[in-house]
Amino acid sequence: MLKMKRKMGGTRVVSKIVKIQKKDKVIILTGKNRGKISEVIDSKKGGDYLKVADVRMETHFKKDDGVNKSRMEVKEGWIHISNVAHVTTDGKATKIKIVRENNSKKIYSRKTGEELRTTVTKEQKFKVEDQVLRKEKEDLKKEKFQEIEKGKEAGVISKKKKGEK
Repeated sequence: MLKMKRKMGGTRVVSKIVKIQKKDKVIILTGKNRGKISEVIDSKKGGDYLKVADVRMETHFKKDDGVNKSRMEVKEGWIHISNVAHVTTDGKATKIKIVRENNSKKIYSRKTGEELRTTVTKEQKFKVEDQVLRKEKEDLKKEKFQEIEKGKEAGVISKKKKGEK
């Protein structure tokens, strides 16, 4: 979905909402691989083209560079985003609905209502990581304090006097 802004001499792209991302399950809508269900491997910076696993395989010839011998490589080619669609668990193409809740973005199927993906914003990720780190530090402090208390009870740890090293 593009948001367009009129400018003298034509239009230009202002922002683009990327609906299909890496690791999403998609179904191929056109071409010789039509109907194939696979996972998105990569996407171009603009978001218009995707690489999908085992779809549109291309053969590239790599020349001898002195270290490696010449060889033929087979790898995925780019597919336009309009030729793929999100897929539900029953294997059918679906449109999606994006819902934003508590610094996260959830993507639901319009047909079945099932959740396809949850994306957490960077701020939320940092908050969760900070909470985990704080909890780990508190646990370490508690363990050290308990060890010190056990040592005092056993008489192992004694206070140093001013003149002692």
